[in-house]
Amino acid sequence: MHDSLKLSVLNHLPTEIRKCAKELCAGDVSLPMLHQVIDFLDADEANATKILPVLYSTLDEAHVPTAAAPEESDATRLAWTTLDAMRDHGLHRGRLANAIRVASGDFTPRVVAWLRFFEAHPEAIPAGGQASSKNRVYELLLGILHSLTLPSATGRRQPLNAVAGAIELVVRAWKYVLSDEFLAERKAQALIDPSYLLGVNHTPIPDVAAELIAGAGGTQEQLAELFVAQLRYTAPLLADSEVAPEVRSKLKVIATSPILFLAPSSSALSRSFNAILEPCLRVLAKLILPPSPYAVDAFRHKLLHTVINVGTAAPSRGIKQLLFALLGLALPMSLMQTSVLQAGREILEEVRGLAEAPAFKQCETYALWKPFEDAFVDRLELFERYNAGEFPAMKMCNHVKCNAVGPESAYKRCSGCRVQVYCSEACQKADWRGSSYLGSSGHKKGCAAFRQLHQHELSLGLSPADRDFLRVTLDHDHATHVRANGRSSNPACWTTHGWNGTAFNATVSNLPNVGLVDVVGSEAAALEVVNRAGAYIIEAATGNAEARMMVDLATLPGKKGIRYLLVPRWVKLGSNGEVEMEFH
Repeated sequence: MHDSLKLSVLNHLPTEIRKCAKELCAGDVSLPMLHQVIDFLDADEANATKILPVLYSTLDEAHVPTAAAPEESDATRLAWTTLDAMRDHGLHRGRLANAIRVASGDFTPRVVAWLRFFEAHPEAIPAGGQASSKNRVYELLLGILHSLTLPSATGRRQPLNAVAGAIELVVRAWKYVLSDEFLAERKAQALIDPSYLLGVNHTPIPDVAAELIAGAGGTQEQLAELFVAQLRYTAPLLADSEVAPEVRSKLKVIATSPILFLAPSSSALSRSFNAILEPCLRVLAKLILPPSPYAVDAFRHKLLHTVINVGTAAPSRGIKQLLFALLGLALPMSLMQTSVLQAGREILEEVRGLAEAPAFKQCETYALWKPFEDAFVDRLELFERYNAGEFPAMKMCNHVKCNAVGPESAYKRCSGCRVQVYCSEACQKADWRGSSYLGSSGHKKGCAAFRQLHQHELSLGLSPADRDFLRVTLDHDHATHVRANGRSSNPACWTTHGWNGTAFNATVSNLPNVGLVDVVGSEAAALEVVNRAGAYIIEAATGNAEARMMVDLATLPGKKGIRYLLVPRWVKLGSNGEVEMEFH
């Protein structure tokens, strides 16, 4: 028994309520006495931990009626009143819910025992002016569920998984929320805790898996129907800007829960399973495109395992197309997120082991999987080296006539545009005033335009960590391209970096396949980029400069189509005009 449930806790109560609380715990129970304790709790929720022994005692499983047709009694009234208080505080206040969660291992068996009793015998529910109905039981559970669920706990460490019949009861409550009987305006909030619990059970222990199916009605097809119903309701919420962000973020687990634990490794998929996978994969293919908070959840919830298992089976044509979308674009592009690579580090070897199965190697999906796996391994190795400090950020002074190169920490950034960097105050002042190559106003004229460039970059949603790692991947991919194809002699060429369907690559062209305005955010910024890049070409051609600013673009597929980011590549030239050093 948890310490918070011991009778000695009652000694901290005020004198006027202490006697009543101790009598309740001793079995001398009456409904007015319980109401007195609950009123005390309602008056000041800071007392939550002090009255836990009372709530625990009134829910004693020994008091659950055993008669074939029980009626309302003192025991049922006391238990229902206690559960209702837990529901009220669980929905509208937090302290009691948090206190119960700490002792959830003790509370859960008692709460579940009483809720299952009331579900089986709704006639024993105290009327309270309402009709007897199983739905009243589910309403109670939905309010209490948050108190009994431990964050991230799996298997039997999750209290509800350790109590027979608990998950089955939760699934029936979940089914009620998805029904037409439940108020539409309450659905989103009510689905959060059941969805979280489903996500936690993405690889359920056998008896939990059986309860999931039993709670849905007894068949896998009925469970599939529930998942599809949830997906149809919740998927639009994830894209609805009017839905509260905290609700939308909590609902993200519904994007993965329908496929996490149902993916079979059998040689064929049932029609019902195809029916559940297709809409789930369709949502996932959109949700995990960067920048996305959902890709990490998908990796940790074994999406890659599911892809292999489903690909090994005989998926429908629609699912094959979605696997192509996932492996051909969404999953590779998610590898640009450092949080995804961190999650991938934990599962890579296990996933590669699954992919070595002869049955998978012989299926169509393997031809899509292998390029992604190779890219995954390559990016993860690069990420490990990056974390070890192998690729410190370098900068080149943006005064065209200087070109000094050094560690990022030694350079001062323009406070106006947040784009230009300088090795010294003298260089910054000289560049601000300008000269013949920039016109009479210099950076003073272009600062506002480059501020628009900075704002465009911020709008792409890259985290600082992802943006910094991007320069490393671009350096890596460009070096790979140069080794394979040589270096372009055109100083005005553009290099576009991205995923070509089978690998990360760099494409060099005289003209880009996208307008510069789309890359930098405005015409003014585009003109300033051209002005700057051209100045380096002119200075280098006249022998007055030893550097170039190359226009490199990073391709960032997203939910609203392809986006681009300008990531200049700085080239330091040697005395013979050959490239001495280059970096993004």
